[in-house]
Amino acid sequence: AEEGALYLRIHPEKEALMRETFGKRFTLIIEPGFSPDQAELSSTRYAVEFSLSRHFNALLKWLRNGEDKRGSDEY
Repeated sequence: AEEGALYLRIHPEKEALMRETFGKRFTLIIEPGFSPDQAELSSTRYAVEFSLSRHFNALLKWLRNGEDKRGSDEY
């Protein structure tokens, strides 16, 4: 794994949307065994798995807006 690289593991049906949304920001890894509602964002040091329906919309909004909501439960 390349230092500083971010990897996004997703179900195959999410691939087109993720490529359109993120371009080359993440290295996409297609995981046929994942449910469509599952994703994992990882680097060489950390990994976080989350539910697309519960958390991913908030992550997309945060990334698009560049907002810093640390310490906040706001979506």
